[in-house]
Amino acid sequence: MKLRQKFGVLALIYVLSLSVNLVMSGWCIVVYFQSAFVDVQSSFIRQSEVERLRVQLQVTNARLELAESPTESKDVESAVAMLRQHASKRVEGSAAATKLDKENVYWRELAAAIETSQSVSPGELLRNCDSILGKISAVITSDRHSAVHHAAATQQRVVTILIANAVVGAILCIAGLVLVRRWVLQPVAKLRIATKEIAGGHFDHRIKPQSTDELGELSNEVNQMSSTIVDMQAKLIDQERQAAAGEMFRRIAHNIRNPLAGIRGLAEATRNPHAHVEDITEYQERIIKAIDRLEQWLRELQHSVEPMTIAPQRTDLAELVENVCNVMTPTADRAQVQFAAIIDPESRFVVVDGFHFEQALVALITNAIQASSPGKTVRIRVANIPDRSEHWSVCVEDEGTGIAKELHSKLFLPNFTTRSDGNGLGLSMVAKVVHTHGGRIHCDSTPGQGSRFEAIMPGRIASRGPNTMEQ
Repeated sequence: MKLRQKFGVLALIYVLSLSVNLVMSGWCIVVYFQSAFVDVQSSFIRQSEVERLRVQLQVTNARLELAESPTESKDVESAVAMLRQHASKRVEGSAAATKLDKENVYWRELAAAIETSQSVSPGELLRNCDSILGKISAVITSDRHSAVHHAAATQQRVVTILIANAVVGAILCIAGLVLVRRWVLQPVAKLRIATKEIAGGHFDHRIKPQSTDELGELSNEVNQMSSTIVDMQAKLIDQERQAAAGEMFRRIAHNIRNPLAGIRGLAEATRNPHAHVEDITEYQERIIKAIDRLEQWLRELQHSVEPMTIAPQRTDLAELVENVCNVMTPTADRAQVQFAAIIDPESRFVVVDGFHFEQALVALITNAIQASSPGKTVRIRVANIPDRSEHWSVCVEDEGTGIAKELHSKLFLPNFTTRSDGNGLGLSMVAKVVHTHGGRIHCDSTPGQGSRFEAIMPGRIASRGPNTMEQ
């Protein structure tokens, strides 16, 4: 069943529930209440009419008994004529009624008494008619009491029907809510959970569809999407791994080929029988140096791919930067490059692994010196970050040739370098140290205007006291 069909069923359930309630309520009011209370109202009207006639007869009889002249006979004739008229109407109107209806029987008796009025005196006629009307009034009173009891029973029956109708409507509404929860809310909740899991990187999460409607099809599509993402992710990782391995192998081959070529040339030179001993000794020393450089490069490569373990502790950046500057001064002097270090007093004391961070800073300054022309300045700045109280930044700037934008994404990859004599391990080691501390590093560089490497680091301890040094 499709989702629109399910919603149609739910709408039909609620429409039927509302329609049944309205129809039953209207039917109970029109049929039961109207039939019950019409009888009561009719009995009141008939009894009022009978009582009015009795009052007139009693008044006429009283006048007749007190009258001294026969002129009051006109009142008797008028009262008898009125009784004859009412009795004739009731007898004619009740011709089709059952013979067991006592009221109609008494009305016929009244009509017969009026027809035989010539054989009795006027007073006796009036008393006989009043007696018959009293019987009629008693019958009407009895019928009214029966109608009242019938109305009460009808009211109880109507209340029972309305309660049953309300219960049926409530059951239909509850059934509709249960179906909404089963057909819509539960599948949507599962889809929501699945989207959160997928957004969190759990692509192995699967939804178990409960129906074949649109939501069930959507669940199957989400499962298929997750499978596709897993496959694409595996393919992408494999491609990246192959690309990184290929790049690494090319760098390794390049860095090994040059020392091996030099070693081969020196070894061939030693095979010359006319070579002097001093030359052979020099060749052997050069071979040893080339092998040492190759071994050092392989050791650095091994360290760059091994997991790094750090031991953060309270460190004085002013002291650390001063030590690095003292170490790098001979290198800067040979390149005729100056450098200046500025330490923000609020970021002087931090929590880092001093040994690894010093290596990273040496690598950044070495790259900056190598990229700078003679007479230029390399600047080292340590400052706090205003909107992040527990973080600080270290920045190394040079005035060199800069780096092309298309190379920025590769700067921190292992074995990537832009220099012919570089090994591509310095910046990757810097990124590894920064990331292991929980920080991040980025590069801003414009060709011809120099480069700026900035690392955002956590673990700042507020301190006071300016510290600025230039060399």
